[in-house]
Amino acid sequence: RFHGKISFKHAAVAAGMGSLGKNDLLIHPYYGNRLWLGAVVTEIKIEPDPLSVDISCPEDCRVCIESCPADALLEQNVDQRGCYSHAFRGSLNEERITCWNCRQLCPLGKGLQA
Repeated sequence: RFHGKISFKHAAVAAGMGSLGKNDLLIHPYYGNRLWLGAVVTEIKIEPDPLSVDISCPEDCRVCIESCPADALLEQNVDQRGCYSHAFRGSLNEERITCWNCRQLCPLGKGLQA
């Protein structure tokens, strides 16, 4: 498995697609955190899309923090290793996600399938 040096979610924030939520996932104005990111690196000159409206989690919302079975979502950051070790199961070639709590329960983008 390849882990690149580009953080897709940080690149998406810099591109104006949304902002990072309390669960450290990209939050889009329409899709909430129900996104999968990918990228193509190129030298082609491409006209950028308009920047997205900034969106953030409501201050009093703690749905993702309180619903995390691994207690990996902290007030100011995310225990990435704790989240990963709980949420991903299987071999390196057949890895699958087994925990969707922070995506499914987030009120932003509610009504969309996770």
